[in-house]
Amino acid sequence: MMKYTIEKGKGSITWIHVTESNKKEETLTIELVECTNPGGKHSLPYLWHKAGYTNKVLDTYLSIHTYCTDSEGNCFGRYNPQTKESEEGKRIVINFDWMFENTEENKLKLINETIRLFESATGKSATQEKMEKCEKYASENDLSIVTEKPEGWRELLGITSPVGSVVITDRKTFK
Repeated sequence: MMKYTIEKGKGSITWIHVTESNKKEETLTIELVECTNPGGKHSLPYLWHKAGYTNKVLDTYLSIHTYCTDSEGNCFGRYNPQTKESEEGKRIVINFDWMFENTEENKLKLINETIRLFESATGKSATQEKMEKCEKYASENDLSIVTEKPEGWRELLGITSPVGSVVITDRKTFK
């Protein structure tokens, strides 16, 4: 299991920072929120129970949000066991198998499962995927990829290129 640090936030929020990257060169922060049922027939715990999603009206519950940053610096809500794809596959919904009462044991269960999902991720990093796309495009269009700008070359401004890359030229500008 990967190591993590815990930081108490404002009110009922706790931040869990995983201190290692996974195989895809991603990092993860978990926001754990301790929620209390405000009561009434319009509260979420009441509506969840009424719809049959939970076996009782929860007095307290835990909610997490995940912040997964890929190797290109993009942040996504990945590896959250409390969310899943809907049956029709068109949206993300709550996974009530992971909606728990607020207890220390349940906090650990959620944290451990989130880190397990994060740690078991496989595949290429976002940077590797980006470079493969650049290499494919360069190959298909008879272009070269260089890691350093050759002497006398300059960036060609106004040309759209993938994030983190630029188009360079050795041609002179028109005046």
